[in-house]
Amino acid sequence: MTTARILIAALVACVAPACSDDDDEGVIVVDPVQDATEDGFARGTALADSAFAEISGNDYATIIGQTASIIVAMNDGVIEQADFALQVAVSVDVAAFANVLASEHEFQNANVDAIIEVSGVPFVPSQTVADVATDYALGLDDLHASPSSDFDFVYVDLQVRNHAANLVLIDQLLEMVNDDDAMGQLLEGMRGLEDEHLAQAQTLLASFF
Repeated sequence: MTTARILIAALVACVAPACSDDDDEGVIVVDPVQDATEDGFARGTALADSAFAEISGNDYATIIGQTASIIVAMNDGVIEQADFALQVAVSVDVAAFANVLASEHEFQNANVDAIIEVSGVPFVPSQTVADVATDYALGLDDLHASPSSDFDFVYVDLQVRNHAANLVLIDQLLEMVNDDDAMGQLLEGMRGLEDEHLAQAQTLLASFF
């Protein structure tokens, strides 16, 4: 067990009554998977608020261009981290998960490109796009800095956070596009995919404890 997991495991162990002088008081309950998920939801909420402030009120063509750019930034970030994980991951399960993420997010990018091509709307940059890209770049830096003994844990923990954040941001984007057009349908499909990926990441993360 690596240092990071030893520290977390020690906290989890404090759920036992021996960690408190009173069986009913002072018990510390730690759920690392839920904590990572909640952190992701919090980051997603900040990004969703930024997207709403930037996108709402724009003409629909601009909204489509901004939404497409945000989706591609999310997908690109997941793909870059997954591609690196495929080179470094120790566990067969983690490598398989990374392969699924890379493949399915590449497919989503192809769908976005098709919508942009058919609609004739250009990709539109925004601060939200920049913030999403920065988050993923920082995550990739963390992966590069992780020793091989910690890599699988760091990667899976990061994917829980990433996909929790993506879910919240996608929910906000869904509120700003028409649910019966190509972009709305793509986002609905992506939401289901992100929910599935989050559940897979949570299950993998739980296996470390």
